[in-house]
Amino acid sequence: MIAFAVAARVESDHNADDSTLPARRASSALLATFATLALVPVAARAEPAGEYIWSGAAARGTAVRIRNTRGDLFVQRSDDGAVHVRAQVHDGGNASRAIGVSNDVGGMTIQTLLPKEVRVDELVLVPSGVDIEARNVDGQIVVEDAPQNVNATTVEGDIHVAARGAIAATTTNGSIVASIGVRFEKASLLFRTANGSITIEAPKDTKVVVKATAPLGTVTSSFPLVSTTSASGPATIDAQSGTGSITVRAIAAS
Repeated sequence: MIAFAVAARVESDHNADDSTLPARRASSALLATFATLALVPVAARAEPAGEYIWSGAAARGTAVRIRNTRGDLFVQRSDDGAVHVRAQVHDGGNASRAIGVSNDVGGMTIQTLLPKEVRVDELVLVPSGVDIEARNVDGQIVVEDAPQNVNATTVEGDIHVAARGAIAATTTNGSIVASIGVRFEKASLLFRTANGSITIEAPKDTKVVVKATAPLGTVTSSFPLVSTTSASGPATIDAQSGTGSITVRAIAAS
């Protein structure tokens, strides 16, 4: 059985300062519920009380694409090489029809199938060697300890991501908190919000420059600031905030 360690770890930091990384503001009620559960790797089935469970294989070098419409989306690393999904369905939605899973040559798509009026909170475990592409409309995205590349997009909600690969995070109304977990030689690191702040941490010896735009806020960086980037130069943290401030700080390498 696979315990949902993400719940215990995020909840233990719930009272920490909001600027610390990784994510601190995940839904405590949802995480507390997930913390009492375990995931049995079986075929897709509906569980009582609006719960949906699914497990399956994902090939290394592919991507897991998660699509949600309304609700919070949590992603963490799977330790057994499989993809696992647990969804909680609210507002009277039919849990047995909550999620659809399809496969193609590029990977796997996990899609919420219920109407947008129904809230579906998802916890997805993704193994090493598989990229993560998370899409939401109304809800936050929290990606913890991702070993590969992460592309996260939502319209209404914050994004919290800690990853060892390339990161792209975009929200319209929400803040972004990111933790870069390795020393990059080359990587794509893109952060965008129209209404919210951006806070990024990276190991202090990371070879990176920062291109930041915050017309209504301040920009603070422990790394060199640049106005243009070069293909032959170091990796670039490219951050834009329409209304908030941008902070990029160096931390001791773990």
